[in-house]
Amino acid sequence: MNAVAVHEAPLVRQDSIAPLKLQVRVQSVSHLADDINAFEFVSVDSDTLPAFTPGSHIDVHLPNGAIRQYSLCNPSTERHRYVIAVLRDPLGRGGSVAMHDVLRAGQVVTVSAPRNHFALSNSATRHIFIAGGIGITPLMSMIAEVALTQDFCYRAAAVASCSFLPVRMLAGTTYDEAAQHDNTTGIDRGGR
Repeated sequence: MNAVAVHEAPLVRQDSIAPLKLQVRVQSVSHLADDINAFEFVSVDSDTLPAFTPGSHIDVHLPNGAIRQYSLCNPSTERHRYVIAVLRDPLGRGGSVAMHDVLRAGQVVTVSAPRNHFALSNSATRHIFIAGGIGITPLMSMIAEVALTQDFCYRAAAVASCSFLPVRMLAGTTYDEAAQHDNTTGIDRGGR
């Protein structure tokens, strides 16, 4: 089996200027899975937010002074909101704990304008998405972009830690906890 990687842009790009900062309101905080919450941000002063492309991320400026980057996981066609998913890691540097324990609906926080260092290839004729656990977040907007017409594999240690079970609904299927792999959707779930 041969693998070919085509890079349309540098793997690591240094931003020459600081990203634009935006004031947003936490519209909602939703439980997605064990220790994973989704945070929905909306603009405080307009109906639309700056556009983004699939694979983009934002910097979230937390009340404790920490700045953390999180991938946008809503479809890039949505200009009225940004959605991120955060795994609470008590052994991390404190950003995810602050997101889970401090941020609440109604609060105003600062985020950066979206940037993309992990863009979906425009020249590819086929995409194969492989994700594990919370690692699915940058792929969610990509999956929406190609409308699940491509191959997709999503694994997690347990169903309870699958942050985006609704992706299976995009394919119009149901999930059987006993199944390890759904050949209809390509969604692979199960043990280690």
